[in-house]
Amino acid sequence: MRAQARDLQRRLDVALTDPVTGLAVRRVAEDAITAAGPHAVLTVALADVDRLHDINHGPGGYATGDQYLTETGHRLRQASTDGDLVARLGGDEFVLITRRMPRDVAIALTAAFAEPTTVGAGTLPLEVSIGISCLFGGDPHQLLGRADLAMLTAKQRRTRIEIYDPGRDGQPAPPGVRPENRPRSGQ
Repeated sequence: MRAQARDLQRRLDVALTDPVTGLAVRRVAEDAITAAGPHAVLTVALADVDRLHDINHGPGGYATGDQYLTETGHRLRQASTDGDLVARLGGDEFVLITRRMPRDVAIALTAAFAEPTTVGAGTLPLEVSIGISCLFGGDPHQLLGRADLAMLTAKQRRTRIEIYDPGRDGQPAPPGVRPENRPRSGQ
C-alpha cells in the first residue's frame, strides 16, 4: 500500500511540474489564486518570452530554447521572495504570484532580467515582456487577464514591464477569448 501511495505521489508531482523548467504548471498557479480567496490582495506578473521562435530556430535549436526558458524561470525565482509562486503557464509564458505591491515586483523583475545569459554557444539578453496586475484574489481569469493585457502593452511599447491600467489596457476578454482578438480601448 505504501509503494502505491509513493507511486501516486510521484505521478502527481510529475503532473504538476513543468519538465523543462522544474516550475509549477498553470493549474497550480490558478489554484493558488483561487485558494487565496476574495479578500487577499495578490499581485500577478505575467512574463512572455520575446523572440523564442528565433532562438528555437537558431544555432542549437530547441535545446537552446529550453535553456533560455529554464533561465527565464530562474530569473523569475530570483525576483521572488518566500511565499511567492513562480509557474510556467505554457509555451513561452510564466507567472509570478505574490502579495507584494506591483511597483516592488517591477523593481525586482527589472533587476533579475538586467544581465544577459549564456545559452548554447552564445550570450543573449533575456528578452521578456511583463504585465503586472494587482487585485483581490480568488479569480484567476481576472488577475491573469489583466496581467496579460498589460503584458501586451509592454510588448507593443517595447517597455519590458507595464503595470495594468484599465483606462489604457481595457478589461480582460470573456473566458476562452484571447485579448488580442478583440479591440483594445482607445482603438
